Amino acid sequence: MSFRDVGRSALLGLLILISPGFCATVHAGLPYAEPARVGMDAEVLTRIDDVMREAISAHETPGGVVLITRRGHIVFAKAYGRRALEPHRERATLDTLYDLASLTKVVATTPAVLRLVEQGRLRLTDRVSVYLPEWRHGVERVGPNKRAEVSARHGCSTEDRNADKNAHGDPEAITLRHLLTHTSGLDDPSTSFFSALGTDRQTDFDRPTVRRQLVAAIFSRPLLFAPGSAFFYSDLNFLLLGEIVERVSGMGLDEFVTRELFEPLSMRDTRFRPPRTWADRIAPTIWTGLQLFKSPRRRARRMLRTEASLQNVAMLSGVAGHAGLFSSAADLAVFCQMLLAGGQHEGTRILSPLSVAAMSRDQAQLASGELRGYGWDIRTSWSTPRGDLFAGGFGHTGWSGGSLWLVPDEQIAIIVLTNRIHPRGRGSSSPLRGKIANVVAASVTAAKSGPARSDDQELSRLAKESSSAVTSSADGAASKPTSNKQAP
Repeated sequence: MSFRDVGRSALLGLLILISPGFCATVHAGLPYAEPARVGMDAEVLTRIDDVMREAISAHETPGGVVLITRRGHIVFAKAYGRRALEPHRERATLDTLYDLASLTKVVATTPAVLRLVEQGRLRLTDRVSVYLPEWRHGVERVGPNKRAEVSARHGCSTEDRNADKNAHGDPEAITLRHLLTHTSGLDDPSTSFFSALGTDRQTDFDRPTVRRQLVAAIFSRPLLFAPGSAFFYSDLNFLLLGEIVERVSGMGLDEFVTRELFEPLSMRDTRFRPPRTWADRIAPTIWTGLQLFKSPRRRARRMLRTEASLQNVAMLSGVAGHAGLFSSAADLAVFCQMLLAGGQHEGTRILSPLSVAAMSRDQAQLASGELRGYGWDIRTSWSTPRGDLFAGGFGHTGWSGGSLWLVPDEQIAIIVLTNRIHPRGRGSSSPLRGKIANVVAASVTAAKSGPARSDDQELSRLAKESSSAVTSSADGAASKPTSNKQAP
C-alpha cells in the first residue's frame, strides 16, 4: 500500500496543520506511517521545528526540507522557511529541488562505479592509468624534476610542493579504491588550478582532448602523502571517477546513472542539468559573481538556479563525478531506502547486498582509526550528520547545504536539504545537521542497536576490528595525519 495511493492526503493534511501556508505537490515512492508504528515518538520529532527555526533565525540557512524514514516508511517530512530570498522571496516546499553538490558523489558516482564492478567491467584494485591512459603518459611526461614547475603552473602553493617532496607519493600507484576512499593523496585544488585550464566556454570542455588535459593537469598536482596512507577529502578523486565511468560505459555519466539508477527507482526529480522549465521548483544558490572557481570572463550578474553552484562543474557542462546533481527529498528517500533494503526497492534490484555492505564498511584501513567506505563517510571529521547519539551508520554532506545519514541497524534515514549558501555564499549547515540527528535518535522508542560510544572509544574499537579483519592494507602503508577541515 503506497503513500501515493492512500497516505498522501493524510500526510499533506498533517503538514498543512504543522506548517501554515504550506503548499506543495509531492510525489513519493515510500509509504507514510505514524512514528509510533515504527518505534518512534512523534512529539519528540517536532523538536526538529525548533532546530530549523533557530538555524533560520541565525541566518545559517534561508530554509530547507527535512525528511526522516524508518523501516521503509516516511515518519517526518516538512519544509521550513524560504527556498529563495533573492531576487524574490519564495516559501520552501516539500517538492523543492536542491543543488546536491557533493552528495553527487554518493547518489550518482559511487553506485555507478559499483554497477560497473558488478558487471565485471572494472576492478577497484586497478590503477587509474588502466582506464585513463593519459595518466600514465603524464607520469612519463612530468618527471620528478618537473613536478614542482608544472604544479606551480596549475596553482599549487609552495607549501604543497614542499609537502610533495617530503611525501614522495607516486601518482602512478593511485587505484580506484584510493579515489573512492579519498586516500589517493590528491589535494583540494585552488581556484587558479581550474582557471589555468582554459576558458569558460562550456563546449570547450566537452571535447575529449580538453578532458584529457584535465586528467593530465590533475596528475601534475603534488601528492600530500603516499596513496593509501591517509585520508584527505578532495573533489579531484571523484572528478576522475566520473571520467572513468564515462570511458568504461561509453556513455555520459548523466546518461548512465539515469538509465541504471534513477529511472528504475522512478526518481523523476533527480538529474544533472535540470531543464529551465523546472526553475520554479529549484532552490537558487548564489549570484554568479560569488561562484567558487568563477570564470575569468565577466558576465551579467545573475542568480544560479538550474546550474550547479560550483564553476568547475559548469566548465564540464554541468555533469561531473564530484558535483552537479539536483534532487528532492522524496527522491532521496527512495534512494536511501534502496540502500537500507540491501540494494533493492519494490522488487527492483539496483545493487547487490554485498555491494551495499562494501559501501558502508571501512575500506580505507587506516591506522588513525578514521573510517571511510566506498564513497561514503563512516567516522571522520566530516561525520557531523551522525550527531552524538547514533552508534554508527554512514552518510555524506554537500557544500551547498545538504546531507544524508543512514543507520542500517535502526533502518533510519535522515535527509536534510538546504541551500545554506544562498544568496551570498555564507551560512552553515553543520550545526543543524548534528542537532537534527540527535532529535531523531531521541525519538527512537524501540532501538535495535546499543548506545553510542564516545568518539575515542569507537574509533579505537573499529580500528582494531579493521586491522584484525584485514591482514594488511592495500598498500601496506601506515596512516599519516589528515586534514582537520570540517564539512560546511
